[in-house]
Amino acid sequence: MKAIPLVFNADAQGAQAPWFEFTALWGFTLVAIDLACQTFTGAPTSMNVDINDDGTAIVTTLPSVATAGTPATWRTKHVGGTIDSVYVAKDSIVAIDLNFVAGTTPTGTDIACTLWVLPDA
Repeated sequence: MKAIPLVFNADAQGAQAPWFEFTALWGFTLVAIDLACQTFTGAPTSMNVDINDDGTAIVTTLPSVATAGTPATWRTKHVGGTIDSVYVAKDSIVAIDLNFVAGTTPTGTDIACTLWVLPDA
């Protein structure tokens, strides 16, 4: 089975919780996350995302962008990483929170977050 990308983008964005939120139309297994930001303003030291399932954090080792223009990844054993995959049930409310560490009113531009999922059969 091939993973399906769920892609979320923003032109310019500060910290936001939730940044994006959706209802899972089917159950799926989260197997990877890619996160990128082309530029930072406000001098943050990094940017990351929290992934929540019905209000509970489901990703504990967050992908973190420390240098603008250098993507961050989160990989499970399904795709060659070391982290256990995470299951999300059908009709769950999935929220992606965007966080910046330090800085003065930090923002990012051209932000992209891709959740790679294996849908239920």
